[in-house]
Amino acid sequence: SRFPRMAHSTRTASLIVMFAAATPLCAQSNGRPRFEAAVVYTTNLVEDANGTSVTYGLAPAIGAGYAWTLSPSTNAALGARASRAGVDIDYGSGSQSAGSGWVVDVRAVLEREIGPCAAELRGCAALHAGGGATWASGPDEVAPFSTDRGAMLTGEVGAAVRATIGRPVCLMGAAQAFHLGVA
Repeated sequence: SRFPRMAHSTRTASLIVMFAAATPLCAQSNGRPRFEAAVVYTTNLVEDANGTSVTYGLAPAIGAGYAWTLSPSTNAALGARASRAGVDIDYGSGSQSAGSGWVVDVRAVLEREIGPCAAELRGCAALHAGGGATWASGPDEVAPFSTDRGAMLTGEVGAAVRATIGRPVCLMGAAQAFHLGVA
């Protein structure tokens, strides 16, 4: 293989942090589609005892979903998101690119508005939490992609603040965690 061999993995969970412009997270959403464009940062996918790590680079992401109003301040939503990024291997004496990979997730979330949230109010905020499944891909000769092929359970928490008046465009930050198998 053209990549360094990894020792037994000591880190098998990953965290994805997203900053997105989304519609409409902090607005009444009964039966409305939503879209998001995001920038995604991923922590190390795996790290071995020697300090060698595999990670995705900073990546753009797009997503779409559908939301329903459950009560005046609570929404339920289903969505999917995809990002494509470079896969990097960092080791003691340097780093190298291993190619590229995809992260795709599907999720269900509950959203709760906090504070007053009239349809025309800028600054309206909402919190969300949920779960779903994530699929991660990358070069076959690089851990964890050489062994993990299935869906991973995913948890996500986040917050959004309405950025515009009139149109339901929000700035969102979210953290998503999933567990990878041992490399």
